[in-house]
Amino acid sequence: MPAHRPGKPQAAELLSRAGLRRTQPREAVLRVLAAAAGALAHAEIMARLGPRRPDRVSVYRALDAFVAAGLVHAVEAGVFPGNNGRLFELADRCAGKLCHPHFTCRVCQRTSCLPAVRVPLVRAAGCRVERQQVHLEGVCRQCAGS
Repeated sequence: MPAHRPGKPQAAELLSRAGLRRTQPREAVLRVLAAAAGALAHAEIMARLGPRRPDRVSVYRALDAFVAAGLVHAVEAGVFPGNNGRLFELADRCAGKLCHPHFTCRVCQRTSCLPAVRVPLVRAAGCRVERQQVHLEGVCRQCAGS
């Protein structure tokens, strides 16, 4: 997947390569995720889609299809208002098995990507790790007043 922000033609191409039907809601959701600096909750995606956005069920279905096709990763985060514990970001921002860590502030409830933080892939005796996610929670620099 390209690292640049997909516009209409690029979003359509990504959908075609993933074997997904090209629809306006799917293209719009892909463009929102590409423009985001980090992982977004469903409510944030809806807000960024603007007033002419698709209904929330169509957005959930698009996200589920993207996750199943490997275009988007669902980041398991703490449950805060508006995120239901899942955030979404383009899959090209993570390696196959190893996604960069994420940090959620318990005060402002924003989740940030931590691509510079390296966490080695955990090896668990007798287990085959298929994907590793690290999620940290605490208070961000802005909320801590530093």
